[in-house]
Amino acid sequence: MPLARSFLPRTKPHAKMVAPEILKMAKEQLSVPICAIGGINAENIQLLSCYDIAMYSLISAVYKDDAIEENLEKLQAKI
Repeated sequence: MPLARSFLPRTKPHAKMVAPEILKMAKEQLSVPICAIGGINAENIQLLSCYDIAMYSLISAVYKDDAIEENLEKLQAKI
């Protein structure tokens, strides 16, 4: 289940914000994998890692500065 706008995304600035606590509640109450999406980057992904999220939807953070492999390694190290 995707839960939108964990942080302020540049691509969808009008998307509704979901508080990180909602991720915890969803994980406790639903039996489907949870996907965090929206504005997640190397500076804030660690704030979500404590919620045991199954998936992260990332675009800008992966393609930043055309350094895809380096960005993925950096992101993975933080979760």
